[in-house]
Amino acid sequence: MNIDSINAQLGKSDDIQARKESESFELASKRLDLESGWVGKIWGNDNNAPMNIAGTLAMVSLLLGLVFTATNFGCSDVKDKYYIWSVLSPIITTALGFIIGKKSNGK
Repeated sequence: MNIDSINAQLGKSDDIQARKESESFELASKRLDLESGWVGKIWGNDNNAPMNIAGTLAMVSLLLGLVFTATNFGCSDVKDKYYIWSVLSPIITTALGFIIGKKSNGK
């Protein structure tokens, strides 16, 4: 056997292995899509969904608070702005506490 024939055989086995890995990845991806459904495509699978929901909730609450504070939309008085932040800040801190607590547990 010469080196060219050995390289050709190794190349074929690498192609076969790469094809098998690609097919395996496609099957795993299809299985995940079937298991999670359309809600899973938005929030992720059951391992990631709580973190994604908490992060989205914190971001939306923060953005709403900033928009209401900066534009005076629906709240022209300082008391109104204080009330909005008194409602939104517990939501934001709870969501962030969940995310930080989940990460510190190693999950």
